[in-house]
Amino acid sequence: MKIATIVFIIALSGCATPPETIQGPNGNQATLLTCQKIQDCYIEARKECKGNYVILNQSGSGAVNHINTGYVQYYTVDEHKLLIECK
Repeated sequence: MKIATIVFIIALSGCATPPETIQGPNGNQATLLTCQKIQDCYIEARKECKGNYVILNQSGSGAVNHINTGYVQYYTVDEHKLLIECK
């Protein structure tokens, strides 16, 4: 029961990993967000920047992939990545 609860809580969280501060392509500090849904990345970007930000790059499809190994079937979701710079 505890494991199911933990999995459920993780599934509800918007961003898959904590925001990562990196050097952006223009040399300024940038933040890399990784989320299951792109909308969650936009929400997290507003929180990180306290409102205003510029999207430097984004990637990911959010596609659901069905994997069948013959023994186990499971689904994965491609992550979205959003690189932002706070203004």
